[in-house]
Amino acid sequence: MIYNSVNIEHFPEKIKHTREQITLGCAGRLVTQKNQIVLIEMVKQLVAAGLNIKLLIAGKGELEEKLKQLILASGMQEHIHLLGFSQDINEFLEQIDIFAFPSLYEGSANILVEVMAKGLPCVTYNRSSMPEMIIHNETGLLANNDQEFCDALKALISSADLRDKLGSQARQFARKNFNSDDIYKQIENVIGQ
Repeated sequence: MIYNSVNIEHFPEKIKHTREQITLGCAGRLVTQKNQIVLIEMVKQLVAAGLNIKLLIAGKGELEEKLKQLILASGMQEHIHLLGFSQDINEFLEQIDIFAFPSLYEGSANILVEVMAKGLPCVTYNRSSMPEMIIHNETGLLANNDQEFCDALKALISSADLRDKLGSQARQFARKNFNSDDIYKQIENVIGQ
């Protein structure tokens, strides 16, 4: 198994902000597999619990209109923003404090590797390849169902210390396990056999 890689130097560590509003982010094609729809209800629950948050969703796809309609129907248009395709993922990641990745399944998600390299905490589901990248309570938080996912977001929103700890450990993990120089050597070894 050879994982996707990232040049850590292309992802400078996220600048820590001390703003009142916490920004969640999600990036990916707007398709059923990526499951962004589930985040709309979660944001609604978190806002109802009194948390000062917004969600930025980067991406284009067939579910864009449906997502727009659901955001309006839920009354979350002040809290959830569809940004379209992001030309510069670094710029997008710099805007957020927590990465929410609700994919139903993945091979080896490039975006998770980039998020970890950036030093951002992530919440994702405990399924498919995600637990190979995100180690629960060390490099991010894994959820077994929607309620656990929402609770994990709430824990990160409520604790700057937890965000900093998981983000820092995620960056170290990415440097050790997904560094492009090391991955290229693994590929060379396989090809050379």
